[in-house]
Amino acid sequence: MSLSLEKIDLLMERANVSYKEAKETLEETDGDLLEALIRLEKAEKILEPEKSASEKNRATKEAIKSKSKSFFNDLKETRFKIKNKEKDVVDVSLLTASIATLVTMPVSIFVLATPYLFGHKIVVGKEPLETKKDSETEK
Repeated sequence: MSLSLEKIDLLMERANVSYKEAKETLEETDGDLLEALIRLEKAEKILEPEKSASEKNRATKEAIKSKSKSFFNDLKETRFKIKNKEKDVVDVSLLTASIATLVTMPVSIFVLATPYLFGHKIVVGKEPLETKKDSETEK
């Protein structure tokens, strides 16, 4: 049986295992590289190659981008309404209401309290699908 350093290196690279595991497996298989790979695979010793730092950063950036996009889509779909008994006085997306609140911070606290003085209700939430469909067919 001839074990060459090249075979051990190749098995280490292909199976992503330690030098010791590669050498022992090749010894057990009498230097047969294919058989060694099959044994390591059956024993579930083949490790996933580690991701490089740039791949990890890219994956993290994509995850953050995806979650923030989902967050802002939810803000767009959620409605901020000020209602009185007959109709909606204000009906905007929660994103619009949030931006307006941030821009006019000192005044916005007073403005948000004012509807209650006039008997209005502030409602924040997503509309049921039936309500959206009904309002679209009325237009």
